[in-house]
Amino acid sequence: MMLPTECCPYGSHLVPAATMQLHVAQCRKNFLERNPNAEFIHCAYNPSHMFPSCEKDFHYAYCTTKAVISKDEEDNEKAPTLIDL
Repeated sequence: MMLPTECCPYGSHLVPAATMQLHVAQCRKNFLERNPNAEFIHCAYNPSHMFPSCEKDFHYAYCTTKAVISKDEEDNEKAPTLIDL
């Protein structure tokens, strides 16, 4: 049985999905040691989240703030409005 894998944002190597966040933390440390002037960006959902630009897709896939905002938006769409009442 093959475990689900994902591609690490720091290189073209596959990592078991269950250990991806720990793996990315390790790869980030190695990346920053080799690239001390790496470009960092802020998360569109939470400005306190900063990460190297190469992690953008990974971050948005796992961002907990995005999940909360998406859930709130979904709940608001289901909520009745004054017109509905």
